[in-house]
Amino acid sequence: MAGLIGRLRAVEGGERGGGPVTTGRAVDRVRRRITETRITQTELFELFCDPNPDPERCVLARDELQRLAGFLEELPDAVRQAFLLFRVDGQSQEAIAAQLGVSDRMVRKYITRALVHCRLRLDGVGLEEARRRLK
Repeated sequence: MAGLIGRLRAVEGGERGGGPVTTGRAVDRVRRRITETRITQTELFELFCDPNPDPERCVLARDELQRLAGFLEELPDAVRQAFLLFRVDGQSQEAIAAQLGVSDRMVRKYITRALVHCRLRLDGVGLEEARRRLK
């Protein structure tokens, strides 16, 4: 990412004369796209997306889903709500932001925080350690 941001700064700031404001906006767009890609392409829910699961896989998915539900309960209400609205209800980040009364950027932070928390907990990290890592 640093290489891409450096190239953007060179193009936007130096060669085209865009200056710091234009460069900052370009960098923000790149960072937002990277974050959105990470949010939408997470492997956390791959187990639940198999169109033809075998019975054993169904049991595993059900167990994992119950664990994830418990991990989501450990999160602050706004973080959990943003995550569920995005992943379960399929709402856009903009719609969630309007509903929660926060910025689009805050919604992305909430979703990312929920994903990281669930991943840490699934990997066996304790609740207090997961909270410490997310600060």
